[in-house]
Amino acid sequence: MTDEEQKRFDELEQTVQPFVEKTFEANKRLYEQAKEEVEGIAEKSIKGVDASISPFPIKRPGRASVKTLRWYSGVTEKLGDGARVNIIVKNDDNANSIFDKIDEENPVAAEDKDLRRINETTDLGYPKRLIEIRTPSGIIAEMQVITEKAYLAKDGMRGFTGDDAQKQSAKNELDGVRKKSG
Repeated sequence: MTDEEQKRFDELEQTVQPFVEKTFEANKRLYEQAKEEVEGIAEKSIKGVDASISPFPIKRPGRASVKTLRWYSGVTEKLGDGARVNIIVKNDDNANSIFDKIDEENPVAAEDKDLRRINETTDLGYPKRLIEIRTPSGIIAEMQVITEKAYLAKDGMRGFTGDDAQKQSAKNELDGVRKKSG
């Protein structure tokens, strides 16, 4: 972007951003409902697997509006992570199995062809499995299926959930990573 284009963008952002933010504030209930729905889908997908759910609060209207302006040209309906959840698993096989199950049980409709289904390796060397789904309430929500190691590399213990054994295993893993890296 040229300096002039950046200046124009900044001016437009200052004018439009408050309106986009108010849209998210007005739709807070829809995002809360979508959060419950995506967490329910995640819980169903991990039945019988050594996995846990790490839920997030809905995205704050201020952050949602900035992200929507920058990534989605101000179209609020395109925000994919206003409601989101991490599914934390022990190993890649479980991650692949859960990813495939969610993908199969939540097919992408023709009108939602832009919803992301990502299964790739991150810069940290860990697999990234991200699925956007349209919840029953009509909101796009994001689910990440991630191994404990990948979660710890990304976020540390902050937000890590699971039973006591899973938490202790994660803490031991994180301590080992920290010891190696000095």
